[in-house]
Amino acid sequence: MWRLRNYDISPPGGFIYQQVKGIPRLFDASPQIEFLAKTVAAFRQNNGLTGATIGEALRHIDRQMCARLGNDPRWCVEVPDDQANSVAANLLGSTSPLTNPPAPCPGCGAKVS
Repeated sequence: MWRLRNYDISPPGGFIYQQVKGIPRLFDASPQIEFLAKTVAAFRQNNGLTGATIGEALRHIDRQMCARLGNDPRWCVEVPDDQANSVAANLLGSTSPLTNPPAPCPGCGAKVS
């Protein structure tokens, strides 16, 4: 399993997302991967697509960008498969709203963002 070396700088080329049988969509490279993950997650959520959490989008961005870059060691680093799902939490911090979104409002159940 490969992931991006860091989330401070986006690799060249942006993130290409294609839903099965859909038209590919290019998300331009953002200065920071966190912003890109928020954008991809919002796109998926607004279109009723799977993988609509920021953590899921971040893991997908990791995998797709590294595969597209041929796992170039300037941009990517290998991690054991059993640690792949915790990469975002480790890099962004377990308290980050990107990996642990806030709970719904206890009074009304509204989504807090």
